[in-house]
Amino acid sequence: MEKQQAIDILDQNGKMRFGRYNQPAKSIDLINADVYTGKTTPKLFKDLRLKEWHAYQAGNEKWFIFVAIMNLKTASAFQVLVYDKQYNALHRFSKIRPLHRVDLSKNLLNDSVFFSDEELLIAIDHGLEFDRIQLSVKVKGNKNRPPIAFNFNAHARGHQPEVNVIPLPNNCGMYAHKQLMPMDGVMTIGERVVRFKKEDSFVIVDDQKAFYPYHMKWNWVTGAGFTDGKLSGFNLTVNDSTEPDKYNENGFWVEGKFYPLPAVQFTVNQKNVWRIMDRDGDVDLHFHPLTENERHENWVLARTDYSGPFGYYEGILISGDKELIVNGLFGMGEKMSIHG
Repeated sequence: MEKQQAIDILDQNGKMRFGRYNQPAKSIDLINADVYTGKTTPKLFKDLRLKEWHAYQAGNEKWFIFVAIMNLKTASAFQVLVYDKQYNALHRFSKIRPLHRVDLSKNLLNDSVFFSDEELLIAIDHGLEFDRIQLSVKVKGNKNRPPIAFNFNAHARGHQPEVNVIPLPNNCGMYAHKQLMPMDGVMTIGERVVRFKKEDSFVIVDDQKAFYPYHMKWNWVTGAGFTDGKLSGFNLTVNDSTEPDKYNENGFWVEGKFYPLPAVQFTVNQKNVWRIMDRDGDVDLHFHPLTENERHENWVLARTDYSGPFGYYEGILISGDKELIVNGLFGMGEKMSIHG
């Protein structure tokens, strides 16, 4: 089997190679990056400021699933959300462990993640070197939630990633890898068994490491599904990029190919409908939230305000001569503000 080609996101002097790429990174260990005051910046300080997470959105016509595992250095955060579209039922697990660090992958080519405690097990085998990712999750049930377990296999061959290296304030930067792929697998939720097939199921990998400012913030939306039998999806965000017109994470996928989009703006009307637009009419998307998913935490060293609803999208995305009509694709949005 032919190995996946990969790129270096740092140059030989440790400078971050800002730009957009369609190959995974050889290494996403940014501790040696030339940021802040340069090579004189203590590694301990850089390590504390480097925020990291792996996230996954998955589903089919009847289900939408979100998994996130975050290392904020002042805390670890975990989310597993399973939404039953047919019955409008959201099954939720969310946990923050202050003063705890969870170890995440150093690359997506051939590294793994494992976390386990009395409530949660997450095992991830990142194998993009050979075009695959495996995700296994188990969540203990309680009086408000049935036990949940799933094993998903993502198939990357022929499906372009969107890899961005973006400048941030204070001579810093971020790395992000987004990739939409077909997947198969099995989920048990209580007594129910749900099978996912490659022909009608998807997963989006969302991997990020960033030297964010002390107050980090972003608005973000994503959605995916099958449009006229073609696997399609999108990613749109406003974050702390110092040059969003040049460096952003915006674009869409159709049948494995990624199409870039310009910088966007977010607004929310009185009916809580989100609208995402650019200046020239290439992006005009409405997000209709169906669920609430909020979390607000305040500790001595950090504060988090998070809103991450699920819902459906309508609108149009245009990249050059390619367009994606979005008519009912399902996904999620985020409004995030973290001091820490």
